[in-house]
Amino acid sequence: PNRSHFFYGYDGLRDIPVFNGGNSIILVEGIFDQIHITYMNQNCLAVMGSSISDIQIGKLMALRPSKVILMLDGDAAGRKATETIARKLDQRMNPMAIQKVWLPEGKDPDDLTLEEYEEATH
Repeated sequence: PNRSHFFYGYDGLRDIPVFNGGNSIILVEGIFDQIHITYMNQNCLAVMGSSISDIQIGKLMALRPSKVILMLDGDAAGRKATETIARKLDQRMNPMAIQKVWLPEGKDPDDLTLEEYEEATH
């Protein structure tokens, strides 16, 4: 299957009966990032790389999130991808509902402790 057609973790969020919108969703790059952030009891999807397709954006919008938190890897590629994805999402949702999290150089979401995660997102 084409990675640009799905998110890792999407079926788990879509199938939660109480997930009727109004919740934040964190977007990360990879599977291990998604598993780690989800383990911290957060709604999280992996874009499966450093870009997002129109198909993925449509699926994300179908979940009706109140906020999308971009938490990509703390490297040059992750920072560039954060800006690119934010611009694409700006066209589909209120830009004020998009939060960019800038991780320290070399840090990935799956490296974060719960305390570091909370500090990064608040």
